Formats: sequence, structure tokens, C-alpha cells
Amino acid sequence: MVQTHMRKAQRKLITNLSSDLCKGFLLAGAVSYATGTADVFALAAQLWLATLAFVVAYLLIEDE
Repeated sequence: MVQTHMRKAQRKLITNLSSDLCKGFLLAGAVSYATGTADVFALAAQLWLATLAFVVAYLLIEDE
């Protein structure tokens, strides 16, 4: 029972974290685009790192 609540709390934390990461990367991309300094490779790397961080965190929860 306690593990179930712990997993739910961890999943909620991961969801909130990934949402905040996405918002941050979208904002950074918008600012870069607006200022004319958008680098396609940098934006792609940001999205890749955000996705990778989410997958790693999710796998760590599932392994418990």
C-alpha cells in the first residue's frame, strides 16, 4: 500500500518535472527564434536531452 502511494507520488513528480522541462525548452527556443539566434542543432539537442531525462527517470521508477 505504501509502495503504491510512493509510486504515484514519484510519477506525479516526473510528470511535473517533464512538463516544466518542456516549458523551459519551448521558452528558450522561442527566445532564440525571436532574437534571430536560433540554432536548429541546439534546439534539437535540448529536446533530445529533455526526452532522455524523462525516459531515464521513468525507467528508474519502473525498476523499483
